[in-house]
Amino acid sequence: MLNARDYAAAIGKPLNTWITICFIGSRFYPGGDVTSEHIETCRRKALHAVLAKFMADIGIPPVYLYAVERAKRLGLHIHILAHLPTRGHRRLLRGDHGEKARRSG
Repeated sequence: MLNARDYAAAIGKPLNTWITICFIGSRFYPGGDVTSEHIETCRRKALHAVLAKFMADIGIPPVYLYAVERAKRLGLHIHILAHLPTRGHRRLLRGDHGEKARRSG
């Protein structure tokens, strides 16, 4: 992970945005006991159906790293450290783009 962080900074895409997605109770999580299949499904949907599509929709390269965890308080969740441009950063997370990200999973 440290190498990924250093590489992202070296190519001018520092990992500057922390995102946590909790799956329990969301449309990503099919319910029941957490299995490796649930984890893979949630990871794939969070990273590919939402994050990568969101980044492609707004025209920025997908630069991120992630960790999937299961904890008592949050249940199954994913932490993502991503690069988003510093200019217009708040605008990217509002409005139509955010709604597209919410609907695409």
